[in-house]
Amino acid sequence: MSKEMTREGILVAALELFSNKGYSSVTTKDIAERACISEMTLFRHFKTKRDIFKTLLEGMLFPPAIKRFEMDQFTWDLKKDLTMMSNILKDVISKNRKIIKMNMKDIDGLSENDDSFMSFPENLRNILIKYFDEYNRKNNGTNDPKLLAATFLSFLFGLNMNYFIVNAFTTDIGYEEVSSLFIEMFISKV
Repeated sequence: MSKEMTREGILVAALELFSNKGYSSVTTKDIAERACISEMTLFRHFKTKRDIFKTLLEGMLFPPAIKRFEMDQFTWDLKKDLTMMSNILKDVISKNRKIIKMNMKDIDGLSENDDSFMSFPENLRNILIKYFDEYNRKNNGTNDPKLLAATFLSFLFGLNMNYFIVNAFTTDIGYEEVSSLFIEMFISKV
């Protein structure tokens, strides 16, 4: 097996185990066994279990989504741009629900000083602040870009958590319908 295939196998095995058992309950030996390699081989690719987890977050899950939020992607039509952002976040959270659930389930097992998981929402927040700042400039707006970004992200994260992570309340109303109504209400205040 090639080095790249072995590394990928380790990450796939770790994601499955972390998602099912939580970070603290999984050992490097468990990951190696699931990946059908020796623990020594695992350590040739990753120094620690934490390195595996960080690689999952930083390399596989979130950076491709952040690239979809580049400023040159925006049309400066508020409804279109906010809908695009909502759909991208929906895609990221729904596709990565396992690792998000694992992180939530085992928050105490993960170092409080490690910002790997929080870098994604922080990056989104910064992009949105820049977006709303530029939107204000283009449209003579006066709303606080930080407040707009916080409000929009709070809604989106809550919506996505309900639909894809915790299912806090069940509804027969679709994600897009709820998102669309919020965006309309949000735009009316911008």
